[in-house]
Parts: sequence; C-alpha cells; structure tokens
Amino acid sequence: MKKRKKSPFFADVIIDAFRDIYLAGEDLPKYVDFYAGKDKLDKLDVKKNQIIFGRRGTGKTHCLKAFDEKINQINGCKYSIYISCLDIVSGSSIDMNGYSQEAKYNHIASLYFKKFLHKFVDNLLSCHQEWIKDIKKKDVAANIFEKKILDELIHGSMRGSSQIVRRNATTSMQTQNKASVGLNLTTLIMGGLSAKYDKIDNQEEIIEQQYNYSTDLSKIREGLDEYLKLCGIKRLYVCIDEWSELDKSCNTSIQQLFAQKLKQIFLKSQFVSVKIASIWALTEMNDKSLYGRFSGGMELTQDIYKTLDLDTLFFKDEVSIANFLKSLLFKRFVNYCNDQTREEFCKNDDPENFLIEEIFETKANFNILVSASHGVPRDFLELLDRCLLHIGKDLVSYSINRNVIEEVSVEFYLNEKRNLISGNNMLTSFIGIVDEYLEKHKVRFFVVDNNEVKMTAELMELVDKKFLHQLPSSLINRKIRNKYKVFLIDYGCYWDWLKSRKIKAIDTISPVLALSDEQIENIENYVLERELTSYLRCEECGKTIPLDNPVYVRQRVCYHCGAKIVETTEE
Repeated sequence: MKKRKKSPFFADVIIDAFRDIYLAGEDLPKYVDFYAGKDKLDKLDVKKNQIIFGRRGTGKTHCLKAFDEKINQINGCKYSIYISCLDIVSGSSIDMNGYSQEAKYNHIASLYFKKFLHKFVDNLLSCHQEWIKDIKKKDVAANIFEKKILDELIHGSMRGSSQIVRRNATTSMQTQNKASVGLNLTTLIMGGLSAKYDKIDNQEEIIEQQYNYSTDLSKIREGLDEYLKLCGIKRLYVCIDEWSELDKSCNTSIQQLFAQKLKQIFLKSQFVSVKIASIWALTEMNDKSLYGRFSGGMELTQDIYKTLDLDTLFFKDEVSIANFLKSLLFKRFVNYCNDQTREEFCKNDDPENFLIEEIFETKANFNILVSASHGVPRDFLELLDRCLLHIGKDLVSYSINRNVIEEVSVEFYLNEKRNLISGNNMLTSFIGIVDEYLEKHKVRFFVVDNNEVKMTAELMELVDKKFLHQLPSSLINRKIRNKYKVFLIDYGCYWDWLKSRKIKAIDTISPVLALSDEQIENIENYVLERELTSYLRCEECGKTIPLDNPVYVRQRVCYHCGAKIVETTEE
C-alpha cells in the first residue's frame, strides 16, 4: 500500500471514535446528537399524519427515533411513542392452512393490531405518572384509562359471538388432512384476545368455528381522546417503524387491513398524529376495487402524506450526497470526543473538511467512498469500517485512498455479496445476463421495463442483496422513468469486471446517474436483454414462481412456502 504524504494530527482519536461505528440506527447511544439534518425533524412536528420513505440503510429508523427523542426531551404538552412493527410480527407463529385467503389475512391483521395496541397501552402506562401531577385528576384519568381503554381491549374480543362457516374443501386442504389448527402468538395480549379456531376436515366440506372480534375501536378512540385531554396532552405522536415488516411481499391485504384499523383509532383522533417509516416498493396501505375506487386502508394525500423521502431528500446530486455523508461522519466523531479534544479539533476554520483530510487525505478519495456506497449512509459507514481494518487502523502511515476503497469494495463483493447468491441457480443465471450486458455496453447502468420489474423476482432479490441498486424514480429523467426502472450494478462488481478485462478505470464514477443526451434519446438500447419467464402465482403466500424453477418442476409446490400451487401463468 502507498503511504500517505502527510500524517494526521488526530489519528489515534479518530481510530478510537470509529471503533464502534454503529451501522444500525437503533444501536446508537443517542439519536438527536448523531443525526445529520436536524432541520428535517421540524417537518415532522405537525399534526398532519405523515410517512417517511427510503431504501434500506438510508436512515429511516434513525430519523424516526431522533424525532421521538427530540419530542420527549421537551417538557411540554407534546409526547411521542415509538413502536416497531418488527416487535409486532417477531415471535408470531400462525398456522392457518386451508383457510381462505381473505379470512387468513383478516385474522392475521387483527392479531397484529392487537399486539400493536398493547404495546401502545404499555407506553401510555409508563407516561401516566409523569403526565398527571394533580391527585384528583390522576384518579379520574386512571378511571377513564381502565374503563374506556383497557376494558375494551381486554374484554372486547370475549364478547364476540361464535359462528359456523361451511365451505367446499380446497385443493390445498385435501393435501393437508389436519384435524385442527391453532393460532399461537407469543404472550398474546393478556390471554384474552386470541381467537379460537377449530375445524373438521372431510372429503366434501370444511367446518370452521370462529369467534368474531367485537372490540369497538371507536370506543377506544373516544376513551383515548378523553384521557389525553384530561392529562393536558395537546398532541401525541405515534411513530411506527418498519411498516413493511407487516407483509414484505405486498401480495396480501395485511398492510391494508392493519392500516384500516389504525385509521379508525388514531387518524380520527383530534390529539394523535401518526408518523410511519417504510420502504416505498414494499408499502401497500390501501385496497382499491376493480375500478380503482378507494375501499379500505389509508390513502396517500387523503389520510396520510408523504413527507421525507430519504432516497432523494439529501441525494439530489453528487454534492448534496457528499455534504450529507460528511456531516454524518463529523457528528459520529465529535460526539465521541471529550470536551477538550472537541474544542481543539474545532479550532480549525472548517472542521468537517479537516476531518475528511485527516482520514482520506484528499476530497477526491472521500468522493470515491461516497460513490462506492451508492449514497446510502449505512453502506458508507460499513465500507469505512472495512477500509480502516484493511489498513490495520494505521492512519498515521496510510490514508483511506482510492486503491484501498477499490480493493475493499471488490473483496466485499467477492467474499460476501457473491456468497449470498451461491447455490441459487436463478440468481446465478441472472448475474450471467448482467455480465453479458457489461461485455456488450461497458456501462454500469441498465434499464428494465416498469411492467417487467414487477414479475422479475430475481431482479428484486439481487437488489435486496445489494448486488444491484435501483435508482429512485424522482432522480431519473422523466422520459426514462415513464417507461423504465433504472438499476446500477454494484460498485465492487463493476470494479471486479473492469480489472478482469484490464479496462482503464473511469474517474467519474458517481452515485448519481448522469446520462448523456445521446443515451437518453436511445435509452431502449440499454434495456437488459433477457427472455421473458412464464410465472404462476401461489395462492397461499401470493408470491410468483418461475415455471422453470426446479422445486416447482419436481414437486409442483411453491418454493417460498411449500404449498401446492394453482397453475395460472402470467407473462
């Protein structure tokens, strides 16, 4: 490795500061102090219900937790409650084989929402003593809380009536032949909120006995409003993180059903404002009829509004990406330093750029790391951590320069990202198509027709594994985005290909796609050429399956969930 020309002044302090980089926002010791872009938090401090969108690693959780922390640090009439949908779905074991999709999704959404409400109520109880200072009001508030909120939550479902549902046995049920199916959610809401299902299976029909929920959500909302008013709370923010975890496939109605229940209690409250963080491509909040009319859930621009788009907010051009990540890096550093070191470091006229010089020696090297991370904060920090390990954490002798970044990016791609897809014939085959594209066009981007993207499971799985990176539509030329989705090939993969072909490195690689006028006019030349695969859809999990999938070919079952599938092809 080439040694640096000038040794840094704060090498040991910098190494200690980035010993624990905290890749995940939820692992940070504090949230507001570490957040780059505090002014953006002010956009959330409004009564309007809002949703934050962003790819994985763009800082949705950090943003939501920083807002939650900021509101709760203020001693006033505003409070915030943070709930992650990961806590709602984790530990949930639901076995409902043989039930109709509609019944299955409705029951799952109901049970998830019950768990959500209990986490919400637990948070309210923890705030109760702080909110109520007056002894007389405390007793009244406690009575409202118990009679109008807890009572409806705990006993509402127990008032449900049972009913017998008869229907013809489905193909999937004929292959199961189970005598009973149980629902088991861990610690299911104080024991009184679970529904009970029994069924008898024979050749002609299935008999289901189901208990209908009768919890009156409007009563809970009325009780909540009365309770908050008595406590002097003018606004309660409910911050819901990891929304897409309710159903990552978006092929069920679970998100919409959950959203409808959320709407009945919180969106109609005069005191509550809901803030949701999710991934745009995995979000489906409302259900529409055949004619496109709204029929349930929450509707964007009507019930809830898109506010911060972390895919584009900081990433409109290469300069804005670099400035944001520079600020992020500086905040991580100064929040580690003691007061004396911080004061000494900040004596420099431009401390943020001084930190860049200490680590990277030149801004050009820093910009290479920005490009290698595709402008995603978590990926930027992870690559920085790997680069520091690569030089043995010896900033006195070495800087994080272009050669280090390229070597680390290629190593990361070959040793980890490639391993994620090894043994998967479909993904390996798709990568072969990408390699052929590189050989032909020698550019790092390609486009795929909007309609085909929805049916290309391999493509989206490679995006999920960060082998490919989908560019936000708002950053793409209008002429292109109306017809195509644009993808960038991973930096490490691209550099590995350049090295294998002994092609001279391109100095202008950027996380922002800058196409020439000629490329825009002839964008159809950059369509990834591949044969259209015929698909069928699994009725159990709703996911698509290629007809040439080996699991399907041999066993005629869904390789996602193992269920027998109905052969309805889609092209």
